Amino acid sequence: MKKVLFVITSLEVGGIETYLLRFLGFSSGKLNSTVLCKGGRSGPLEDSYKQENVDIILFRLGYFSFYNYWKLHKYLKKENFDTICDFTGDFAGALLLVAKLANVKNRLVFYRGSEYQFVQTKIKMLYAKLMNHLVRKNATKILSNSKTALNNFHPSWKENPDFYEVIYNGIPLFNKISNEKSISIRAEYNIPENAFIIGHIGSYRKAKNHEHILKVASALLREYNNLFFILCGPRVKDSLGNKIKQMKINHRVILDNSRNDVPDLLHCFNAFYFPSLNEGQPNALLEAMSVGLPFVASNIDPIKEALSEKYYKYLTSPYDIEQTVELFKSFIEDQSTFPSDHLSKWTQDHFDTKKLFNKFLENL
Repeated sequence: MKKVLFVITSLEVGGIETYLLRFLGFSSGKLNSTVLCKGGRSGPLEDSYKQENVDIILFRLGYFSFYNYWKLHKYLKKENFDTICDFTGDFAGALLLVAKLANVKNRLVFYRGSEYQFVQTKIKMLYAKLMNHLVRKNATKILSNSKTALNNFHPSWKENPDFYEVIYNGIPLFNKISNEKSISIRAEYNIPENAFIIGHIGSYRKAKNHEHILKVASALLREYNNLFFILCGPRVKDSLGNKIKQMKINHRVILDNSRNDVPDLLHCFNAFYFPSLNEGQPNALLEAMSVGLPFVASNIDPIKEALSEKYYKYLTSPYDIEQTVELFKSFIEDQSTFPSDHLSKWTQDHFDTKKLFNKFLENL
């Protein structure tokens, strides 16, 4: 059984952490897995990870943590891993160098975002360029969940197809919930049974474009009395609570920092809104698509890459309020116009969990 070290930042609730957790469940009994959190901290998913019988190591590795990298070298030599897979993109560079010096034979980096999420200063970009160079020099293979990420971080990737591979996220099949369960979830938020709900799932950060969601919500709520919005994700309630009060939309915009039953919540929505400014692969959108939700999303490359061209007409500029409002009005007034059944089947076929997880497993 291969001994594998997976490297992430923490065990917070996010796309990378959820993907790895699902993969660990899929690969149970096939790998001897350890998860190293290079941010030096755990998070709410720790118990879920422990249920997968993996070792968890909290090991802080800063930009210039030379002493900690020396300790990491000793750790890698001692544990004798067959494979290391770092999910932090360019910032895997230094760790992969250490892994190479420790004679870890299979050294993978897995890009999960298509753009840098930090404020780009000269110093930070010089550091990122150095790390990008170290990735190419020390990885045995570079993986990504989108072509867009490789285009941005490794523009010449198509010239060396054996060194690069795109492996999309697998989207699990979510079982439908009963009408009673849907009513129960709506009741938690004091939402009537027959109300129309537009939902969004995503942590609060600039790339998710929450402020624009609130502008669209404000415009639509003025026209429809039976309409509600639910925005769910880490830090969402804490960050936007005062904002929705100032906008006087707090009675019909529901904020929730987290839920452990997001698949059930998706089945309670009538439509989904996803106006991200950038993405790796739009996991939350794909999960909404897998249950057949009518959606409006931003017309950025990573989202277009994940869709059939048939659905491009539901994409708008991330800042276009007018077109977005018109699309949602068409759903509210006649939801049957949206090809939900076709969308659900298409998503499940193109993002089959077993097939895509097996591709990742083969690389490990």
